[in-house]
Amino acid sequence: MFGLQPLHLLIIAIVALVIFGPNQLPKIARALGETLREFRKATEEAQPPVQEAAKTVRESLGEPPQPLG
Repeated sequence: MFGLQPLHLLIIAIVALVIFGPNQLPKIARALGETLREFRKATEEAQPPVQEAAKTVRESLGEPPQPLG
């Protein structure tokens, strides 16, 4: 996950606990989870049109030219 090791995640969690306090962390984690879920949904919905456009471009370009030598 983003190239973070478990120790890095632990440090981030401790810093978040110190900054926001134990009462705010569940709310922040819930909001972060919802944001990630919406982001994944949006990227999944955007993927088919992008793939279709890329396919159209590849088809219109045809085969690459052969070397002369």
